[in-house]
Amino acid sequence: YYGNATFDDAGTSEASQFLLRLYLERRSSRLRAPLERAISFVLDSQYENGGWPQRFPFVNDAPSLHGHPDYTRYITFNDAVADENIKFLLMVYRTLGGERALAAIRRAMEIFIVTQQPAPQAGWGLQHHHETLAPIGARSYEPDALATHTTAGNIAQMMDFYEWTGDARFIARIPEALDWLQSVRLPADQIQ
Repeated sequence: YYGNATFDDAGTSEASQFLLRLYLERRSSRLRAPLERAISFVLDSQYENGGWPQRFPFVNDAPSLHGHPDYTRYITFNDAVADENIKFLLMVYRTLGGERALAAIRRAMEIFIVTQQPAPQAGWGLQHHHETLAPIGARSYEPDALATHTTAGNIAQMMDFYEWTGDARFIARIPEALDWLQSVRLPADQIQ
């Protein structure tokens, strides 16, 4: 426990979605203030470039984990951090409106474009440095590397973004990512 909240494994998103659903069902003024705090929390934690850290608010002098420095400030795709925050903000925008939520969604979609690596390894890492945008390791079992499952999930997200916006930039580099995934595929005799 760092004294802050986690977006990891939909920790904040699912609780916020539940609060939104409760409010929409009951329209109770008693629920509106906590809902607004949850919305503001997700919006305020987003980096200007569109990514989200794994944990927020930031804790100075956070402890190292597994002998590695604190990684919780990195832009996180791992464990659906970006996906779940986008999902929540879409729910907010569709039900309550709000230009701030829409602007955050648009920034979040852009971070997927700018963090995709160049060909021939046109994938994504579990985390990306919040300033350089390069893939970066976290825990001892998460080295500086691209991740196939994250890349596959981000491809699906990019296809959703294209469907929502009609903006071809979201699908323009999907073939490169698919080529990279194909290039690292295990031979059939090694798949169990």
